[in-house]
Amino acid sequence: MSRVQAHSHAFTVYWTWWAVAAFLGFLGPEVYALVTNWQNSLSANIWRMEDFIPGQRAIGWSAGHFLFVGVLILLDVWLLGHFGWGLWK
Repeated sequence: MSRVQAHSHAFTVYWTWWAVAAFLGFLGPEVYALVTNWQNSLSANIWRMEDFIPGQRAIGWSAGHFLFVGVLILLDVWLLGHFGWGLWK
């Protein structure tokens, strides 16, 4: 039988405020960029850093492109499984 350990209220407050700050730190600049000039959005800047060309096929990607996309996919799968379904505790 597993025993539930007591949690720290301080860490609960810390992670809550960290999530709020991270969300607002992204959302504020992103909305501002989308309203004023979409070229300043996160995705437009990532595409510029990658030298991404709209419509470009994966055949023209470098190893860095595949690594970047692969890491994003792994992170997304982990976050969905861990936070969404409670897997990998």
